[in-house]
Amino acid sequence: MVKDSVADSYLLGIALQNGLTLADADSEKQAERLDIGSHKAVRFLSTNPGICVVAIELSAKSRVDVEAVGGDGQKLCAPALDAAKLVEPELP
Repeated sequence: MVKDSVADSYLLGIALQNGLTLADADSEKQAERLDIGSHKAVRFLSTNPGICVVAIELSAKSRVDVEAVGGDGQKLCAPALDAAKLVEPELP
């Protein structure tokens, strides 16, 4: 996708979080509960500015975080969710 300026750009990242649960993510900041495919998930703005995270539950003690990092974290929640929907089918 072509952006009007570099300020509109963002990065996507995926991280396995062993030992962190959806409840841990939910406690960070007003997380929105979601279902993505067959997995439970939450979407939230990170405590670090400019980051929206979609955390997908793998087990009772692990999750996968899909992060969009850029200028305005709120605007990045849509691309983070789109990326999470691509990642989810590959998860056990």
